[in-house]
Amino acid sequence: MVFYELIKRLFLLLLLLFGFSFLFKNWSQTEFYLWNSPGGLELDFNRISAASETRPIIVSPDEKITTEVFQKSHKSVVNIVTTSLGMNFWRQVIPQQGQGTGFIIDRRGYILTNHHVVDNARKISVTLVNETKVDALLIGLDPTSDLAVIKIPERYVTHIAELGDSDTIKVGQKAIAIGNPFGLSHTLTTGIVSALKREIQDKGSTLYDLIQTDTAINPGNSGGPLLNSNGQVMGVNTAIFSISGGYQGIGFAIPINQAKTIATQIILERNTQNTSLSLHMNSIGL
Repeated sequence: MVFYELIKRLFLLLLLLFGFSFLFKNWSQTEFYLWNSPGGLELDFNRISAASETRPIIVSPDEKITTEVFQKSHKSVVNIVTTSLGMNFWRQVIPQQGQGTGFIIDRRGYILTNHHVVDNARKISVTLVNETKVDALLIGLDPTSDLAVIKIPERYVTHIAELGDSDTIKVGQKAIAIGNPFGLSHTLTTGIVSALKREIQDKGSTLYDLIQTDTAINPGNSGGPLLNSNGQVMGVNTAIFSISGGYQGIGFAIPINQAKTIATQIILERNTQNTSLSLHMNSIGL
């Protein structure tokens, strides 16, 4: 009797072990299939993709404004690379490169940028939105306002920036920057106008009536446009306030009305000089 009881228990134990082994084998195979079989995952993703395609993409009014401003304005923005001369540790003269941003303001090829972007440059190269690289001519500098005008041949001009009226700016309105931070061309950042009529001092000079913004402005953004919701240029990005040297939410732009006045003076002075030189050369028979 005891022998039969032992046989019965042994049979039940073997049955349980066999059943557990069968379940474990199938469970482990199923797990492996889900995580490693491309076919299984592909079917699931196709189902998800098909379901998502039926849903319309909702674009908020704010997103719509931003995308429209970029499409309207980015083609007039250029990347500026300068080559100047510096000295290394052994006081040897070596070429040094700098970068910044500018934007085309006239069909004749005039480009507005910052004084500190092109100051002391031996060579100025401009890269357009279509990746065309063009050598630019320095027209004039105004260190007191940190503005400069350079020029490319007008045959390369396809788009010009729309200049707005900076006297209409209000604190809290949208502020959009397009530039080339760290050489990353046509980067868009957004924020708001944080304050107006700011004054900052840098290297002994003072800039007045600046627009303060929390729009991200980084090295390479200098000289680029600060735009409103209509894609009009309201300022020229020029400086940031930073302890670390990186963006900390406080940037400054020169009001475009001030920039227009100075750019016009620079261009007129250059044209006057060219006219005077031409008259002088004619008078001596050259």
